[in-house]
Amino acid sequence: MNNPSPETLKKIRLCAAEEFAKKGFRGASLRNIVKSVGVTTGAFYGYYESKEQLFGALVGDHADRLTEIFVNGQKSLLEKISRGDKAGFMEINSARLTAMTELSCNERGLTKLLLISADGTPYEGFVHRIAEAETQATCRLRADMRSGNSTQLDPYFEHIIISGMLSSMFEPVIHGASKDRCIRLAEELAEFYGGGLCSLMFP
Repeated sequence: MNNPSPETLKKIRLCAAEEFAKKGFRGASLRNIVKSVGVTTGAFYGYYESKEQLFGALVGDHADRLTEIFVNGQKSLLEKISRGDKAGFMEINSARLTAMTELSCNERGLTKLLLISADGTPYEGFVHRIAEAETQATCRLRADMRSGNSTQLDPYFEHIIISGMLSSMFEPVIHGASKDRCIRLAEELAEFYGGGLCSLMFP
């Protein structure tokens, strides 16, 4: 990228965000984006190598921040599980859902792009991937704790609960509920799903 114009770069991102929001990644037209910006396709490639790279530039940092909150909470949750600390488990799970909800509301446009418009990009299935990562981590921990006990919780069932919790948390954000209401609902969801998760994690 040679001597990029900050103003043009900002306009590319704004126009791209609008195009992706309307049509999703697959349906978005690079031609429409550059036309809206007022640059040529050749000039666009001085800023981004592809439509996919442009999409990643929009949502990548946001996805990383959400993942960081979730993963940091996961590490604390695993510690609570290993200690049999149900109250601590519930507290950590509620705190991370609230933090993810607050960030999602603060960057609502990016959240919607990430969760609704990402089909066809590496960000497709964002909720599924982070839910699966937690499922695998808790399954490994419980296997170690069982020390030979053959009783197994169906990992797919656990995945359904975790992904359902995350999808429910994002739902009011996507549909335009106020930030205060989204956070309140996240707290209620954490209590609801946390009780179910506790029944799995603390048999």
